[in-house]
Amino acid sequence: MEEAEAFLSRAVALGPDDPMAHIPLSGLGQVALIRGDAAGALEFTTRSMALSTRFDAVWWVRIGALVALGRMEAAREALGRLRALTPGVTLARIRAGQPRQDPARIAPLLEGLRAAGLPED
Repeated sequence: MEEAEAFLSRAVALGPDDPMAHIPLSGLGQVALIRGDAAGALEFTTRSMALSTRFDAVWWVRIGALVALGRMEAAREALGRLRALTPGVTLARIRAGQPRQDPARIAPLLEGLRAAGLPED
């Protein structure tokens, strides 16, 4: 986890004006969420979304963070935005797109998405 955080932080530092900086910012949000820092995850997703709201993975992290913070109305609203961006999104499809990842890496996202109302299939 520390290595991923270091690489993502370096990417952000090296390319603060990079039009793709939303990706490592989203990754840093995921690291924060995995560590149990939902407020930090929300902050990183806000920074990522200031650059692009079209990256579906940032919504996964944001929803997980909102659920962890007990902000269910905001989480459901964010889920609606995700579903508009990615019609047909389900927990199974997200899980299938992460086959080589450590299950612990995706678990907080899936738990948050499930709690917000994303269907399994």
